[in-house]
Amino acid sequence: LDIADSRSRLEQYASLGLIGGATGELVGELERGGAEEITEHATDRSAAREELADAVDEASEAAAFDSGTD
Repeated sequence: LDIADSRSRLEQYASLGLIGGATGELVGELERGGAEEITEHATDRSAAREELADAVDEASEAAAFDSGTD
């Protein structure tokens, strides 16, 4: 579950009136369209961003193998 999906779900639950009380205070006011704002920067994947993403994936995989959580 990524952050945009989580935000979309929160927006949906808020519009249905399912979020209130202490949870509503924790979440705060939700306006439609916030999920798109969170992910709009990820739409342009330049070669440098792809290279960085590959390096992060490789490092994460190596760390998982090293710690035995692969």
